[in-house]
Amino acid sequence: MNGTAIGVLLGVAAAIAFESSFLLLTAQVRRASPAVRPDASFLVRLARRPWWLAAMALNGVAFLLEVAALHRVSLVVVQPLLAVGLLGMVVASRSVLGEKVGPRQVLAALMIAIGAAVVVIGAPTGTTRLTADVWTVLAVVVLASVLALPQFSDRGPWFLVVAASGGDTLVALATNTVATNWPQRLGIALAALVAVTVCGLMAVASESAALQRLPASRVGPIVSGAQTVLPTILAVLLADQRWSSATAGGGLLAAGVFLVAAGAICLGRTRGGPGFQPPAEDDKRAEPDARPSRPLGRDKVHERLSRR
Repeated sequence: MNGTAIGVLLGVAAAIAFESSFLLLTAQVRRASPAVRPDASFLVRLARRPWWLAAMALNGVAFLLEVAALHRVSLVVVQPLLAVGLLGMVVASRSVLGEKVGPRQVLAALMIAIGAAVVVIGAPTGTTRLTADVWTVLAVVVLASVLALPQFSDRGPWFLVVAASGGDTLVALATNTVATNWPQRLGIALAALVAVTVCGLMAVASESAALQRLPASRVGPIVSGAQTVLPTILAVLLADQRWSSATAGGGLLAAGVFLVAAGAICLGRTRGGPGFQPPAEDDKRAEPDARPSRPLGRDKVHERLSRR
């Protein structure tokens, strides 16, 4: 088995691990008290849940699998492969989370699977190394600003989804930097690893807060589609690879990315089923109502006395 095939298999394994982590995380955040803001205190509350920590550990395993895949194949191959996990998420959102899954979701999931296969066939060989120029810095600043805005302004749950998408795009670019610089450029790789940790936690906080208000069958596809398409486009615009180096001058690659994005958008536009419920605030232990009872009216007093 050659390096490309191993990289593809590692990418698929990372996709399965990421989506399994997403499902476990969703189940846990919906049992937590609603987030006022996706900040550190919200993450601390979630960290008190053992199964949420298990979801984060599984996310770490997925990260290692992705780094291993990026050592062998390009970022423009690995990122669309990560969307394959949506196939399992569509099925599990019904069986695990109790959300509605219809023909439209199944068709969209098939579009993603076909698109990922086309990307693998049409992608250029080798790995992707981002160039450190002004355009790369500008892209990072814009994405970081989008990620940070929910810390200062509450514009609704969809704004949290946008922030999580920007954060996951940064995580994808930083993960690629770790893979392409480890271990030759250790300092750059470690700095990128710190960026993965910080941006990843901020993205998880925003995504978790969004999942408390929106169905997972809408949040997951949009975030996954964004972290598939945006890093792929940025890799072509900012890295040393070009569309022309791919099969058919990049035509197959473009078609595959389009199918993955279209499938994710179709999934995201589908409304969640009646199984979705706002989170139950079981972080707040039920306590007896200590509020003083309202004074009884004169008629009520006479009524109770007459019953004795």
